[in-house]
Amino acid sequence: METFLQNFLGDLPESLAGGGIAIIIIFLVVGLLQNFFGYKLQKFWISAAGFIIGFLLGVIIVNGVTDVPQKAVIGVLVGIAAGVICAIIAFKLYKLGVFCFSAFSAYSIIYAIFPQDKKQMGIVIAVVAALLVGILAIKFIKPVLIISTSIKGGLYASTAAFALINYENNSLLVVLVGLALAIVGIIVQLGITRNR
Repeated sequence: METFLQNFLGDLPESLAGGGIAIIIIFLVVGLLQNFFGYKLQKFWISAAGFIIGFLLGVIIVNGVTDVPQKAVIGVLVGIAAGVICAIIAFKLYKLGVFCFSAFSAYSIIYAIFPQDKKQMGIVIAVVAALLVGILAIKFIKPVLIISTSIKGGLYASTAAFALINYENNSLLVVLVGLALAIVGIIVQLGITRNR
């Protein structure tokens, strides 16, 4: 369970603990918004996912093809530019945005399952799962977005809440509370989007 949480959240718990109470509250609010209103705020989340994908691609490409001392700065600048472009594209091309958001969510969750010694296999399986979930998301937009935003939002909110009360030692409890939040989030989102 510890490996899953570390892989899924990355350095989020340490960042939260080191960033002070304001950062923890921001992550808690964003997690709760995503958990309970993910589908309603779908254009925002889709644009955010487009930005993250563009940013990461920009940084990876620059780091792969450039060998100058300012590589990190250039990578971040190109990443920001690529992120903004991808966010705009994701927003304008809604179904592509739904695909990107859902694929990104699936990738991060599936990749997190694999332990460090099986990361390469995890990447392959996560990419395949991301493509499948992205395709399913285009076909079934509402349920896939509700489920994916609830799961990610629930886990982020749970992690932030436990960091806020300074009790992050029990990863299983953090995940169980996050999944319970996700279930409640799915129910709430289905209720508030019933007519859509």
